Amino acid sequence: NRSSDLTGDGYVSFNFDWHLNSEESPAWFNSSVLVLNMKNPQLIYLASQLSPGHLRVGGSEGDVAIYDVGNHLPCKPGFCMSMDKWKELGEFCQAAKIRLVFGLNAMYGRPNKTSHFDPSNTRSLLEYTAKNKIPVYGFEFGNELQSKIDASYMADDYITIRQMINELWPDSTTRPWLIGPDENPNSEFLKELLEKAGPVLNASTYHIYPGTDFISFFALSMQ
Repeated sequence: NRSSDLTGDGYVSFNFDWHLNSEESPAWFNSSVLVLNMKNPQLIYLASQLSPGHLRVGGSEGDVAIYDVGNHLPCKPGFCMSMDKWKELGEFCQAAKIRLVFGLNAMYGRPNKTSHFDPSNTRSLLEYTAKNKIPVYGFEFGNELQSKIDASYMADDYITIRQMINELWPDSTTRPWLIGPDENPNSEFLKELLEKAGPVLNASTYHIYPGTDFISFFALSMQ
């Protein structure tokens, strides 16, 4: 008996989302990334037990969230990330020695599925992050949007984000990764997006749920 392969040291990881209490059962109340006390010693200790894993901040509501820096569209209650909270999140990850992967809002200013997003709010967040040296391992873009955005337009937006990241982090050794498309398995969408945006991505992500025919998904996506 022997192992056929090994997982990476950051494989075991976890997620914070943006869910409001009104969306959750009582067991999950006050679990939004905007509500959690990132300075809580017990939370830092528990997270540190997964070091050097990744903390992914994302989910469907991440495509509603707005970053309170620079000029931006009005925030919906419960979905406005202050820069104090953003710094607190970075400090939490540093204290726990885990890698932060943050999902950017891919629907900001996007009127329909065959339009590009408005990159201004993302640009403001990236500028603030680079200027204040907030440690981000990688940025995702959107959550399960394969039915809401045309793959070609989303690929263009990834290219735009890559250009901003490269500009703001000229040193490639400290540059955050760009990761995506964080989709529900859709081989045609993934294939079209990667044909155009694959060269600007550091890693490709997808979601697998019970009942997913992931063998067929991989086979079709890699054609």
